[in-house]
Amino acid sequence: MKAFPKNSYDFLVADKEVFLLDKIEKGEKIMFSLFKKEKFKIVSPLDGQLILLKDVPDSVFSQKLMGDGFAIIPQSQVVVSPISGVAESVFPTGHAVGIKTKDGIECIVHIGLDTVELNGEGFTSLISQGDYVKAGEPIVQFDNQFIKDKGYNLTTMVVFPSGYEKDFNLGEREVKKGDNPDAIRQELWDVLEVLGIDKTANS
Repeated sequence: MKAFPKNSYDFLVADKEVFLLDKIEKGEKIMFSLFKKEKFKIVSPLDGQLILLKDVPDSVFSQKLMGDGFAIIPQSQVVVSPISGVAESVFPTGHAVGIKTKDGIECIVHIGLDTVELNGEGFTSLISQGDYVKAGEPIVQFDNQFIKDKGYNLTTMVVFPSGYEKDFNLGEREVKKGDNPDAIRQELWDVLEVLGIDKTANS
């Protein structure tokens, strides 16, 4: 268990429960259950190598013309939804899916570079337009070897055209599908929101 001091508070993260120790009010321990109500979160859509969007060899993504985000060099073949929301766009070619949350955050998952040219070969959509999907739910399956043999780069981009303004300085490392690359910081931010504490103060 690791303590995270913040102003007059200590935050303790243990498993999936976040505890607040209030030093001002007699050290009383208050437990907030943050997982009963679904919170907005972003998860990795694939197993693979997380890379910066600027390193994607396609200027549309590297220059963030479709929005900020991150990319993954895949080591798995089933893509899961990075967020919970409605699948507003499920491309018939299977290479891309657009998802929108109830709060208007838009996310696009784009599998590979120029893979639209395959006209659906090697891709199987697992959802339909209008479906509600949860973060971590499978949305597309693809044939990794077939697409590589056709000469296509399978780097997969997750971009946010609108509604999400936070930085994506996540670094470069191995990730697993369904993982939240920034989980600890997100949990602490959730506690601060419950308490009405400004997340930018003294950060």
